[in-house]
Amino acid sequence: MVRKISLILLFIIISVFVVACKKETTILAYPEKIIIYRNGTKQVLNQSNPSFNNIIMLTNKRFNNIYTETIDVDDKCIQNAKDDGIDIEFIYAQEQEFNVVAEGLKQFKYTRLFFPLSVKNDKKNDQYLMYYGNGKKYLNNPIVNLSPSEDLIKIIDKL
Repeated sequence: MVRKISLILLFIIISVFVVACKKETTILAYPEKIIIYRNGTKQVLNQSNPSFNNIIMLTNKRFNNIYTETIDVDDKCIQNAKDDGIDIEFIYAQEQEFNVVAEGLKQFKYTRLFFPLSVKNDKKNDQYLMYYGNGKKYLNNPIVNLSPSEDLIKIIDKL
């Protein structure tokens, strides 16, 4: 009897572990639209685009050991990135929240996110950043240490 109960408990533990491992990481909510910038050109994707879900899934996989860094952000910085390289921007209809656990819990509220993906050599570290902003502008102190994603760039290149 004890052996049967032990086997049943072992089966339940293994099942829970397998389900937990298969679950996709969801850090960011689904935006209303995604804007792709390629060397000054702009392409808008809505949720009906077949690549929309893959872009979000791969972006969520980039979050690992993130933190904030004191960097002043201005409109010129963001516009330069949009004009040079490959970037994505998530636009939300409603305000979202994002928590970062680093030296305590920090909460960020945003309606748009900007991710430089492929940048020139003098701005190479920018590809590890996530800028967040409200409806008017991007704010200082971006999220840093995102993992690079060649798969994400490949999907964007095919669009």
